[in-house]
Amino acid sequence: MRCPNCGYEAGEARFCPSCGQPLAQSPRVQPMATGIQRILDAAAARPQPGDLEAEAPVPGPSIAENVRMLASMIFRKRPPVHRPRSNVVYARPPSQGTADVTYAVLLAIMLLAVLGLYYMGLSMQIRVGNLGAMFLTAMVLAAIPIAAYMAWIYLSDRFEPEPPKLVFLAFAGGAVLSIIPAEINTAVGLQFGQVAAVVISAPIFEEIFKSLIVVWLAFRSRFSSEFNNHMDGFVYGAAAGLGFAFMENILYIIRGGLLQMSYGATIDIFVIRSLSAIMHAFTTGIIGWWIGYLKVHGIRGSPAMLAPAYLVAMAVHGVWNGMSVLFGLMKAPTAGIIVNTFMFIVMAYLIRKVMSEALYDEHIWGYSRGAAPR
Repeated sequence: MRCPNCGYEAGEARFCPSCGQPLAQSPRVQPMATGIQRILDAAAARPQPGDLEAEAPVPGPSIAENVRMLASMIFRKRPPVHRPRSNVVYARPPSQGTADVTYAVLLAIMLLAVLGLYYMGLSMQIRVGNLGAMFLTAMVLAAIPIAAYMAWIYLSDRFEPEPPKLVFLAFAGGAVLSIIPAEINTAVGLQFGQVAAVVISAPIFEEIFKSLIVVWLAFRSRFSSEFNNHMDGFVYGAAAGLGFAFMENILYIIRGGLLQMSYGATIDIFVIRSLSAIMHAFTTGIIGWWIGYLKVHGIRGSPAMLAPAYLVAMAVHGVWNGMSVLFGLMKAPTAGIIVNTFMFIVMAYLIRKVMSEALYDEHIWGYSRGAAPR
């Protein structure tokens, strides 16, 4: 039988192996309001063993094996998850309440407080009369690429969009927590040198702290049912990473650009930091993706099971920073920008790949045909 959607020759399969479209002999999933019936209908619409050949791998107990598995799934084509091993993918989100808004307001206040601390810290180190204008300019410049990346990632989650207030929680949490690794990196730089701070300390401590809000959202009982698969995890992780990048880029733009009183230096640092922001979105997004992947397979998020995502994220972060340091030491800024641009293209491709594969999983589970939890 030929698929009416993509034209693929599917033989006797109940679902198209290419696009997941239900074929004539497969019952269609009708949109249901809520409840057990919708879950049963969606489960009946999923392909059965033998309908499709390849199945996504299941994480095991070995950290080393899971690191290899995760790296392979990120950098190579991943088979879809045909049959989730946990009903979390159909879990109903909690009812809307004032507590959700309260959390968002508190984090917004904390974000403003951290911005104030950054400004006061700069005012004690930098004696210029127009520091306030510089700070506002840096905030606007830092926000431009962050807003573009966040819109791209958020709008890509089209089958079951995450609540904006929770995405903001992730963003604000990543921004607020940025102050801790910044202080650690400064101390490491003073003790062991800037190369050690940038290449070793930053990848380790930044990935640990900016992802804390993602872990909290995934496993705190009130919000955990919103975080019900790897697509959700990537959105929350990327939001946290972009929040972190927003705060970091403000300081870089002020110190490396505006304070130089040079239009060219400001443009250069703006371009470089705009490119690096996507790295933060990718690495923390992968941590969130892995947490969601574990939940889909009914695996508890213990430290040992979360470690592979952190190790992969730290490695990618370290390579990015290491390349920047290398070309800085070589005093070859043009070559550095070219390499950063190439790495940016790779990161953007991988983000698109990871999200597309996760959306295909949701399509197989019936999300695109009315079975997404509401």
